[in-house]
Amino acid sequence: MSTSSHDRDPYALRDRILALDPVENAREIAHLFHRDFQRALLPQIATGFFATISPPRMTRILIRTGELEFRNRKRLVDQMLIHHEMLTHGFVPGRGRDALRRMNEMHRKYAITAEDFTAVSVETTLGQLTAAREYGWRELTEHEVRGVVEFERVQALHMNIRDVPATVAEMVAFRDDYFDRQVRFAPANRRLAESALRLLATVVPAHIAPRVEKVLMSLTDPRIVAALGYDYPDAAYRERVHRATREHAAQDATDKRAPKVVLDLIASVYPDGYEIDRLGTHLRAEEASGPRDRNAPTPMCPV
Repeated sequence: MSTSSHDRDPYALRDRILALDPVENAREIAHLFHRDFQRALLPQIATGFFATISPPRMTRILIRTGELEFRNRKRLVDQMLIHHEMLTHGFVPGRGRDALRRMNEMHRKYAITAEDFTAVSVETTLGQLTAAREYGWRELTEHEVRGVVEFERVQALHMNIRDVPATVAEMVAFRDDYFDRQVRFAPANRRLAESALRLLATVVPAHIAPRVEKVLMSLTDPRIVAALGYDYPDAAYRERVHRATREHAAQDATDKRAPKVVLDLIASVYPDGYEIDRLGTHLRAEEASGPRDRNAPTPMCPV
């Protein structure tokens, strides 16, 4: 939402962040961070998804559900909305806790390992911070880094994910080790990536659609690109894509409204609005994806 004070002073949200405590006010800091870097964070929607489908043991689960192959538009929008509700309202009774409960109900049905839960949390945090640094219109402050890390850590705890690293350096080390052991090519990875790219080609501006694969692979970690079975674009092409992404994200300096591409995507699924309890998957017991790993956390929602 745009306000006149923010229009006059592009640094108003940053200054508000600096006045908050990064632990006590982590949710508000993360929310303001997202508002100040909305367009800069757009690539993370795709790259975060690509990271999720780069370990074969994850794609084996996701292929069986059919959600990311045949209902991927709704799945993407629902994920965005659930995160938006928690980011906006936190985890106290109300819309934020309702969204948390809906997410945990979904995760409870899948045989996801504890390590994979942690990996998704880590990649979400690092992906946001990296995108803001790479494409953002202003410098990222250490104060908001601490707030974002704390918010994502607390969110993970509400999902009963207990082993999320506490610092950015520890997250990077965890991610690199996880990538070395778990991220590798499998045909199912490519199958889900192709489905995602078909969807994203309908979302991006028309002039990008024919090149959506090459553009998005330019923004993605090369280890993930290889695991999906694609070619990593050359350095000159990647630099052009990164420059164009930074130019687009420069609008964040003065326009604090949600990007039109996001609003249009949500409206394509929920033209008349949405109810939190209808977001996400609602699988029957027989559709669950096999026995759970004994070490996997049982998702919870505090009362």
